[in-house]
Amino acid sequence: LNEIIATKSVLGLLHTDGQRLDVLATIENDELHLTDRRGSLLDYRVQRDSAGRMSAMTPDMQAVQELLFKEKRTIIENCLHGVDLNPNSVKICRLRLWIELLKHAYYHPDGSLETLPNIDINIKAGNSLISRFKVGDDLTGALQGARRSLAEYRTAVATYHRATSLTEKRQLTDLLDTIKGEFRSHIAQRDPRRVALAKVRGKRDLVKGQLEYGDLFGGDDAAVKARLAKELPQLEQRLTKLTDELMAIESNRIYDHAFEWRFEFPAVLDDDGSFRGFDVVVGNPPYIRQEEFSPYLADTYSVYAGTADLLVYFIELAMRNLREGGYFSFIVANKFMRASYGKALRGFLTQFRLLELVDFGDLPVFEEATTYPLILTLRKAEPQETFVAANVPELQPEGFRAQLESIRFESLQTQLTDDNWLLTDRKTQELLDKLRCTGTPLGEYVNGNIYYGIKTGYNDAFVIDAATRDRLIAEDARSAEVIKPFQAGRDVKRYVQPEAGRWLIFTRRGIDITQYPAIEQYLSQFRMQLEPKPKGHTGKWVGRKSGSYQWYEIQDPVNYYEQFERRKIIVPAISKRSSFALDKEGNYGNDKTTIIPLEEGQDWLLGVLNSDAVQFYMQSIASTKRGGYYEFKPMYLAELPIVEPPNEEFEAQLDKAVAILNASRYSDSRPGEYAPFRPFLRTGREIVVEEYVNYMFGLTEEEIELIATRVYIEST
Repeated sequence: LNEIIATKSVLGLLHTDGQRLDVLATIENDELHLTDRRGSLLDYRVQRDSAGRMSAMTPDMQAVQELLFKEKRTIIENCLHGVDLNPNSVKICRLRLWIELLKHAYYHPDGSLETLPNIDINIKAGNSLISRFKVGDDLTGALQGARRSLAEYRTAVATYHRATSLTEKRQLTDLLDTIKGEFRSHIAQRDPRRVALAKVRGKRDLVKGQLEYGDLFGGDDAAVKARLAKELPQLEQRLTKLTDELMAIESNRIYDHAFEWRFEFPAVLDDDGSFRGFDVVVGNPPYIRQEEFSPYLADTYSVYAGTADLLVYFIELAMRNLREGGYFSFIVANKFMRASYGKALRGFLTQFRLLELVDFGDLPVFEEATTYPLILTLRKAEPQETFVAANVPELQPEGFRAQLESIRFESLQTQLTDDNWLLTDRKTQELLDKLRCTGTPLGEYVNGNIYYGIKTGYNDAFVIDAATRDRLIAEDARSAEVIKPFQAGRDVKRYVQPEAGRWLIFTRRGIDITQYPAIEQYLSQFRMQLEPKPKGHTGKWVGRKSGSYQWYEIQDPVNYYEQFERRKIIVPAISKRSSFALDKEGNYGNDKTTIIPLEEGQDWLLGVLNSDAVQFYMQSIASTKRGGYYEFKPMYLAELPIVEPPNEEFEAQLDKAVAILNASRYSDSRPGEYAPFRPFLRTGREIVVEEYVNYMFGLTEEEIELIATRVYIEST
């Protein structure tokens, strides 16, 4: 409300009695401040005359107060519309707007205070994601057949704003409900499901009549009767199914708070009842998942994903409800830019014009919640090549506008793909595109052989130390068959062969535990914590999640367990920088690791994955965690660009460099200077690997420096 007033002030559109008002309206901490052109604060006060009547101190100030009241009233009644599922939020919003009006209520010459309008009709409670009727449904027949007209509906809304008595408000509310009910009734009759039901019912009745009056048939009466007798049960079955579907929809509790955009805000309907849409939609949708509405959401929204946050549906709804050329701006969680559930949404948004994306990363914008917020601004228009982006490095609430201006950059909308979005400048985007086009996605290169580590469901039972391992094997030699060397994500170090400090009791699905008595006896002490939760159990449960596994088995199936025995690359699932290691000793990893089994002669792949170029690419696609950490999980690793050595000699040299690194201990290696940043030290052998990989990608000196800069900044 106040932003619109301030904008009209800047544009010189505040007028009273046809004269431009020489007042400047600005906003500080959401409050409207009024100054004259000299910068003096204008403050509306009242005084009493000798008769005790109240009036403004000056005629000019009285005019300002009257103007602002009328402007706010006009905006609230005609320009602002809001919906929220929580009735209390709706009440608070109405009260807040009412107080804003009260601030500029003015006194008449007779001393009476200007009457405040009823503003509740434009701020409504309801589930804005759920509607029985689409905004595109044809209202022509409804307007022609209804006893009330759209014009009468609009007049009733306008009259409601000025209603003064409770009786008048109740009468107008009843009238509005009646009009909306008639519109609903007419559209409901044209529901495709109802139309189909009527057709099937009509055909069923016709067939029944033909069977009853067989003497009316022409031709072979017996043959026709036989055909109709066979057709009738099919029609009855179809009729029952359609009736049940319609009843299920109409009685579904999902519609208890459904919000009908088409009927609630007549201001956005044209004279024919067509939905024109809003000029601007702003919001801060909830950052939660909602499986309860999944069937409805799947049928209604093109951006549906089973694991998606509700925000993806609010975004599609907002773009639907905008008129052509309208503007959209939401505060949302930035996860949709990279998460798999955001793929459909990313594709949906690229058909519109991106204006600005301001990413706050993991900054605590909302102190009470970890939300990773992003301001997303669009226009419902054809996309353009570029948009404005910003990655906010720190919070500067007092000087945010100036900060934003200093860090903004131009980004390419044409480079945004369904796979992921990243906010970078044109030069960085072009370099990422070069890496992507030069290499082959890792997932494709290794035929999809990228695997999560093992989730036991209760590590305290299954992960043991060396002393416990030795004791179990001493009790029963067969125990060694199911005890495996084990690595947690934090144990895996860059270019360091993992060494087992702990061990995993790997009792996979289907194991005959009686063949391993020492293991069974050991695990039995944790049986209460290992029991899977029974299906349908409610209340607190001290054991593991529901599943088809036995109490002594690893929680997840891990059908690919043999891959852990192979020569492989292992990496922590969450890390600040690439920390890939070559494992030749059959270590098993926990669910905070990811593994990539290798074929013969693929050791050089370790050097490519640990390179700055691949780290640079990973930083652009991976989901982030607080503190500058990235998720090195299969979904992101699969996208990393891989380039092969150009010939056997080159491959042999790269293999040798990687082998020397992996055979040594990183901390014992002789550090080399990593230009251009002296504090970021590397071994001389790593620098050699970097040079090999840069050559394989065909990088220029400028591109190498850009990559090194980004990797250094992000890693430190």
